[in-house]
Amino acid sequence: MSKTATINVRVEPETKKQAEEVFDMLGIPMSTAIEVFLKQVALNKGIPFDITVPPSVNADLMTKEELLQRIDQSLEDYENNKCISFDDFYLSFKEKYNLGEL
Repeated sequence: MSKTATINVRVEPETKKQAEEVFDMLGIPMSTAIEVFLKQVALNKGIPFDITVPPSVNADLMTKEELLQRIDQSLEDYENNKCISFDDFYLSFKEKYNLGEL
């Protein structure tokens, strides 16, 4: 069967980069991975894996060790400039969800 359909998808650059790294390790191009996914959707008549909402972070339900681990990770992220200001987050959030002026 010849391939004649084109799909254009917009994704976040970091997500694309991370996925490409995995596909490179597997030795397959991204287009092949996407085709495999689409074939599995067709065969399964749905998404071929569970989609769930990750559990929220609730400090009241965490052990002391879990809480300290989260705090350490947050500090590490901050020190490695992996954090953004609340103002930047808020502007990005408003833009992403087309919220205009709030």
